[in-house]
Amino acid sequence: MKKFLIAMISDDNGIISSKRVLGTICVLSLVICLFISVFSNRSITPSSDLVYSVAGFALAAFGLTTLDKMIKKKVQEE
Repeated sequence: MKKFLIAMISDDNGIISSKRVLGTICVLSLVICLFISVFSNRSITPSSDLVYSVAGFALAAFGLTTLDKMIKKKVQEE
C-alpha cells in the first residue's frame, strides 16, 4: 500500500512531485470538509469562495503536472 501511495505522487523517474502532493492535499481537505458538513449535527458550511479557491488550486496543480509531462515527452521526441 505504501508503494502504491508513493507511486501516485511520484513522477516517471520516481521523484516525489510537489505539485501532486499539494493537489492531493487539496482534494483530501475538500473531501474531509464535505464529510464534516454532511454528517455533523450543526450546520457547518465553509465559505463557497474558499471551496472554489481550494478546488481551483487542486485543478491547477494537477493540470501543471500534466502539462509538464506533455512538454517532457515533446522534448524527448525531438
